[in-house]
Amino acid sequence: MGPGSHHRPPSPIRVQKVRKILQKFDVNNDGHLNREEMTALVVAVNPQASFNEDQIDAILDEVFRTYGDYIEPDLGLCFDGLMEQEILIEISTRWV
Repeated sequence: MGPGSHHRPPSPIRVQKVRKILQKFDVNNDGHLNREEMTALVVAVNPQASFNEDQIDAILDEVFRTYGDYIEPDLGLCFDGLMEQEILIEISTRWV
């Protein structure tokens, strides 16, 4: 099991929230968030922050390292990996 794995299945509300995030940010509709799509998500959930390219790279490197079990080469972070990102889901679904 990956980082932050839950022992019980996710709630239907949580699944719905993650699907909404994917619908909004998965521009190429492949069911994954690649680095460009994740950049858009990170920027969107932090509207007051003005990240430079190095900061965004550091954030994405950490996400992709921490959730490496959920990263598919050439595709990015899969649905299950996004399900594991508790804080990101809560912040992003306030406006999705």
